[in-house]
Parts: sequence; structure tokens; C-alpha cells
Amino acid sequence: MNSESVLSSKSETAGDSLQACTKLQSDILREAKWVTDYVRENGFHYGDAPVNPAFNCDAKLVSCDRLVDWVMYRVGFTDQVERQGMVVYHATEKRRDLPGWCELQGFQKITDISELQPGDIVFVRPCTSSSGVIYPGHTFIFAGFADDGVNSYRYDCGKIERIQSVQPSCEPLNDFMFAYRPR
Repeated sequence: MNSESVLSSKSETAGDSLQACTKLQSDILREAKWVTDYVRENGFHYGDAPVNPAFNCDAKLVSCDRLVDWVMYRVGFTDQVERQGMVVYHATEKRRDLPGWCELQGFQKITDISELQPGDIVFVRPCTSSSGVIYPGHTFIFAGFADDGVNSYRYDCGKIERIQSVQPSCEPLNDFMFAYRPR
């Protein structure tokens, strides 16, 4: 099943937005569907995998950031950290920090929620470190806005209920910080 049929079965708006997708965006959505189906069908649990699941998924652990790692690896962004993978926020190592890695890849930063496009890597839920740095607490792959303009379709392994569900899920897009658009 291609990514357009996955989304258009959920929402005409989401399906319409895919018609203008680039090949890379379409590939990201297809691989996100594949990975989320794979983890659901193979009994994965929520947790920080000791090895980036793109390299070895034997631990059967996945989280929001490990999902993004895995999907991006499957579409050709193989310059990733193998041990533990990239994380939503890493204070000292830019290659392990998912937003930092996106910058190193030359991805376009999106700061206006209305400019999101399917395939974007979204960062939400601001947190503050003990040193006062504001950083994201969660990430997912955006798949389009629902007709109501409040909810969004997403590929997200940020909790066990999402891992066990058929995706893309449809949830409110709260606490938006920024996103990165692969190119």
C-alpha cells in the first residue's frame, strides 16, 4: 500500500496534501508506515533501544526518536550513530542530538506550524534543562493535517499505545516548537 492510499483512507485533506509531495516526502511516509506496522506486528515495546534499531532491532524497543532514526535510515540518511541512536535532545553531542543531526544534514528548519508538510520531522513539548536550555521533549513524523485543522496525522512511537496502534494516528498537534524538512 502506498503512502497516499494510507492517508487518503484517513482524511481527504491528508490525501490532497500528498499530491504535492516530493519523492523524498513520499518515501518518508511509506517507510514510516512500514516501520510502524513492523513494530506493531512484531511486539515491540516502548523504550530506549541500546542500539539504533535501524542497525539492529533485536531488542524490540522503540521510542519517538528511534522511530525517526529508523525511518530516515531506510530512506538513505545512513550517517547515524549506531550505539543507542540519535535522541530528541543531547546537550553535548550534535550527531546524537536529533535536531542537531537534522542541521548537519542540511534539512530546512520550519518554525511556523502552518508551513508543515507531510514527511517533516516535528519537535514538540518544550522542556527546560537545569542550565536553562529549552529543548524538545518529543518528536514524530508529520503526515498531514486533519480536516478540523487542529488534529494532525502522524507516525509516532512515543508511547506503547501508539506502538500497538495502526498508524498514522490522528491527534492534536500541541506544544509545537519547530520541525525539519529533509531535502
